[in-house]
Order: sequence, then C-alpha cells, then structure tokens
Amino acid sequence: MPKSLAWALALVTLAALGAACMVRTALAAAVPVSDQEYFWVAANVGHPFYAEGKAGWEAAAKSLGVKAQFVGPENPDVQQQIALIEAAIAKPTTAGILIYSVNDDAIEPVLNKARAAGIPVISGNGEIKDRSARDAFVGTANSALGSTAADLVGKALNGAGKVGIVSFITAQNHQERVQGFKAELAAKFPGVQVIGVASEDGTPQSETTAAAAFLQAHPDVNLLWTTDAGSGFVAQVIKDQGLQGKVLAVGTDRTAEQLAAIKDGTVYATIVQDTFAEEWTSLHFLYWKYNHLSSISDTCITRPAVITKDNVAAMEQPFVSAMPPKDVSDQAYVWVAANIGDPFYTDELKAWAAAVKDLGVKPTTIVGPVTQDVPAQIAVVEQAIANPSTAGILMGAAIDYKSTDTVLAKARAAGIPTLYGNGQGEDSSARDAFVGTDNGALGRKSAELAIQALKGKGKVGITAITAALNIQQRITGFTDYLKANAPGIQVVAVVNEDGSAKSQTDAATNLLQAHPDLDLVYNTDDSGSLFIAQVLKDQGLSGKVQVIGTNAAADQLPTLKSGEVYANVTQDLYAEEWISLHFLFWLHNKMSTVPDTCYGAALVVNKESLNK
Repeated sequence: MPKSLAWALALVTLAALGAACMVRTALAAAVPVSDQEYFWVAANVGHPFYAEGKAGWEAAAKSLGVKAQFVGPENPDVQQQIALIEAAIAKPTTAGILIYSVNDDAIEPVLNKARAAGIPVISGNGEIKDRSARDAFVGTANSALGSTAADLVGKALNGAGKVGIVSFITAQNHQERVQGFKAELAAKFPGVQVIGVASEDGTPQSETTAAAAFLQAHPDVNLLWTTDAGSGFVAQVIKDQGLQGKVLAVGTDRTAEQLAAIKDGTVYATIVQDTFAEEWTSLHFLYWKYNHLSSISDTCITRPAVITKDNVAAMEQPFVSAMPPKDVSDQAYVWVAANIGDPFYTDELKAWAAAVKDLGVKPTTIVGPVTQDVPAQIAVVEQAIANPSTAGILMGAAIDYKSTDTVLAKARAAGIPTLYGNGQGEDSSARDAFVGTDNGALGRKSAELAIQALKGKGKVGITAITAALNIQQRITGFTDYLKANAPGIQVVAVVNEDGSAKSQTDAATNLLQAHPDLDLVYNTDDSGSLFIAQVLKDQGLSGKVQVIGTNAAADQLPTLKSGEVYANVTQDLYAEEWISLHFLFWLHNKMSTVPDTCYGAALVVNKESLNK
C-alpha cells in the first residue's frame, strides 16, 4: 500500500475509534469470513525483503477466502505503525493483526488495546518484549540466526580477520542477531574480531550509506555482515570502492540483488528466513483464533537456510503455493501415540477429529500400543509407510527417539511428511516439524509452583516415565530451576513409572513409604496427580503432602477443585493436534512450508483458575 493511502486509512478511521471499540466484542463473531480483514503492519513496506512473505500472506488469504492487507510506513516509523493499528482497531471487519515491530516499548500499548477489543495479534520477524501483548510469535530465532552467520563468517575468513556489522541495530530482533553473532565468534572463532557496528534504518539507501562510511573508516576490514536484506547493496558499495576480491560480505534474507552478488562472489553467503511459512502460518493462526476454531501455539520458529555459490541456482526460485485437489477424502494422516488408552489424549482426540472435518480428509484416529511398546510403535509406522494412501505421520508421543527417528526418516525418504509431538526427537532431520510443548519450560513452571507451595523450603519427590526424553527434559527443567532459585528445596528421589494407572499408583506409594518426611510430590506426565492424590488419601496424608501434576484431563479436575492437588501445569493439547494435522496437510499438498518448531504455552490449572 502506498504511504499516502496507508495514512489516509489511519486518519479517516481514527475518528470512529471510540464507538467502534465499544461494540467490537459483540461484532467479532458476526463478521462473515469473506468480509474479515487481516492486517500485516510491516516496518518498511518498500523493501524487497517482503516479497516472499507477501506471497505467503496472499496465498493464505486466497486459501481461506479472507481479505489480507499489507500496510506500513515506507521507512521505519513506530508512530505510523501505531496509527495504522489504531485504524485497524476502529474497523469492525478487522479480524487479526500481524506486527513487525520497530519499537516494542512504543507499540505494545496499542497491541494490548487491539487484543482487548477482541482482535488477535501475532508478532513476526522478531519477538516483542512483552509477550502478553500478543497471542503468538511466528518467526525466526534471531540469536540462532546470528550464530549461523558467525559460523559462515568464521569459515569464510578461515578463522582470522576483522569484521564489521551493518545493522538496523535499534530494532530488538537485530540486537538479538548481533548478540548471537558475537557470542558464537567468541566461542568458536577467537581470531575473528568485530571492529564495529554501522547503524542503518532498514532502507536500501541507509544500508548503502552505512556500508560506504564503514569501509572508508575501516580500510583494514575483511568482511561485512549485514543483519537484514542489505548485503546486495553492501556488495555494490564494495564494487564501487574497488574492493571486490578484498572484502567479502555475508548477508541475511533473499533478494535479487543478494543472489546476483552471491553468483559473482562478492557475497559469500546469505542466511534465508522462511518468510513464506511465517506469513502463511501467521494468517492461519489469526483466522483460527478469531473464528474460535482452535487455540494456537505460543511460539513458532522457522528454520533458516544458507545460500552459497554452491546452491544458489537451486535456491533462486522462492516457494510457490499449490492448490490441493478438490477431493482429498482418500488422504490418510496417521497419528501414532505411546499408550492410546490413557485419558491424557481426550482433548487431542477432539482436536484431531475437528481438523479431519475441517480439511475433508479420510477420518482417522489415534493408533499405537495400549501400553508403552517400542516395537509396536515402529510396526505402526512401517504399516503407514506401506499404505499408498498415507499422506502424513504424526509421532505424538515417542518412547524411544532413536528408534522412531530411524523409521520417520524412512517415511520422509518415501515422500511422507512427518511431525513429532509432545516430545522432540534427537535427529531434527528425521521430521519436518515439531509441534508440542517446551518440556524444559514446563518443568520450570512446575518448579515455580513448588517454590510457591512450599514457601521455598522442603523435600520433593518426583514420579516420572524416566526413560522418555521429553520427561527427562521436564525433570531437568524442574530440578535446575529449583537449584538456581530455591536452594532450600531438596529433590530427594525420582521414582520410575510407565504411565499406567497402576504403575503411577505404585510409584507414589513406594515414594511415600521410602520418604515419610516428604513435603511435595511432582508428577511429570499424564493423569498421575489423580492417582497420587488417592494414595495420599489412603495413607491419611491429604493436606500434609502437596501434589503438583501435569495436564488437566477431566478426571483430574475434581482433585484440583477440591485442593487435593495444589496445581497442574498443562499443555495445550487441542492446539497441538489441530495444528499438526494442518501442517501435514499443507506439506503433503505443497501448499506451504511450515515452521520448524512450535511450542504451546505451559498453563497453570488450579483451584483458583477453575473457579474463574
């Protein structure tokens, strides 16, 4: 959208803001899909960086049948961004906002205002400081991107040399990239010295000017790293100053200028964000949230790719979305679990069935062993690979990740998209994505509750499926957080169980008998807190020993309402399965690439929250 038109939109509609906000909530559910408008508020709309993301945004809008606008200032200007968001809030048809923030402190209040008006908000490209001001983040792990750039720079310079950074350094996401870059160089390439940062504002002119001034001020520099899509312009400056072959460049993102500079050798490499997936996913998340189809992940991280002279020809063409067949009823998506009889899967089953109906694919349900059995899980996946109608596989709860990594890699080699859920595998190349819980964060949240329950002092025992990697991550998150924040709380034992009711009951009984002075039991999985509460009742310890559990199946709620269980930390299981099936569908039908990792928020369920 031209700058003048964007401002016109803002100024004309601001007058109606007060009245519109008062009726916003009532109107939200009444807006027909074809009238729903979704606004992507960018940082600097004229920059060539946005081409691939716009393709994803527009393809998603076409697929969903909604209106999607791309607006923002020509040059980074937070006040213009705020005015555009105010204008969007005032429109009764606005159904979601994607923001590329240039100043978090300034923009977060108006994002909170949008959310209060019933408009979902997603932050993109870089995470904002106050996560409560958005519903989700979909973008790049910026510190990791900086680390990848540092590895490329270290290789390009053979571990020694002087580097300058050209960066939109006032932006939070670029600061994170620079921090990750410097940390990686210090750790791996101590012979590479960062001699300065040239500040720019994200526009081609500013990037060109910043690079030219830096090269003149530092004639001994060996390489310039650009933290945004400016390496093509930096390359031109290098040529103009007669430094081609003497000074290299490493960039970020993919533009025609950058690709041309890689081909002629001026730019050594560029790290490409998957902005097609980011914007396609963002619009779907906003749509699902606004239309109450599903909750959404808290954080989705895309996987960057590296383009060098070796692969530039293959990477030159951006992703193009395909339309799925009109009839997809023969496409079968297989969800493999660890112990299918557990009540843990109740919400997930509802979400899977709803997603099947939404997409129109072949009805399927959860498959896998009744109790944990690795060969049985592998056999189910092998059968799915052999079935020509299989269009995707979700490994919802692996038992032995090394074994499942191997068979999922086999599925991918056969052209079947694969996802992990609930717990990450050890080999990320064995799957297309992970959609689930940050298990370390879940453990840390449980530890916070333990500190609260025990007032910082006491003895804790843990019951857990200790062989499962995701459970190990929860235990580590829990114990590490206690060590760092509550030295007065001691974890005295970890007792193994297998997830079944009997095993969890036996584990709690044995733990309490071995440690009669225990103050709290933490259960890491499934419905274990329910069985622990019953054991405490049987032993006359209710009210004397606290319980913190995981998840919130229907049978766990009475013990939470009564206070027998202090609190549970639950995963957003509905969102995980809804999103997983859609990701598999998009991949199979070549509609979009998908984020590499999507984490749901770890939510606390207790007596107080249930009463509310």
